[in-house]
Amino acid sequence: MNWWRKLNLRFRALFQKRKLDAEMDEEMRSHIEMQTQENIEAGMNPEQARYAALRQFGWVESVKQTCREQRGVSWIEHFIQDFRYGLRMLLKNPSFTAVAVLGSGCASIRANSRAHLSSFNRVPTNVNPNNNRKEIT
Repeated sequence: MNWWRKLNLRFRALFQKRKLDAEMDEEMRSHIEMQTQENIEAGMNPEQARYAALRQFGWVESVKQTCREQRGVSWIEHFIQDFRYGLRMLLKNPSFTAVAVLGSGCASIRANSRAHLSSFNRVPTNVNPNNNRKEIT
C-alpha cells in the first residue's frame, strides 16, 4: 500500500470515526445474522442459533476495540481526550490555573536568567595586562 493511501485512511479514521463505527457495526451484524441463519438451517431453533452465533463470533465490543486500534490513530484520540480533560479541569479551577501559569512562568524566567548569568560569569571581566601585582604598587 502506498503512503498516500495510508495517509488518506488515517485521516478518514481520525475525522470520520462515527461513519467507520457505523460501517463496522453493520458488518458485524451481518456476520452474526449469516451465522445465525446457518445455525437455523442446521436444525437449531432461532434463539439457540443466535446465541451460538454470538458465542462463535466472540465478544462484540472486544472485536470492535481491536478493529479501532488497527486504524492506527488511537494515540491521537487519547491525546485529544487527555488535552480536553486537562483544559476542562483548568477551567473548573481558575485559582489553581492562575497559580500554575504564574508559577511556571516565574520558574522559566528564573531558569533562563540563571543560564544567561552563569554563561556571563565565565567571561573574564577582570582583564589586567599586568599579571604581576608587585609592579602595580
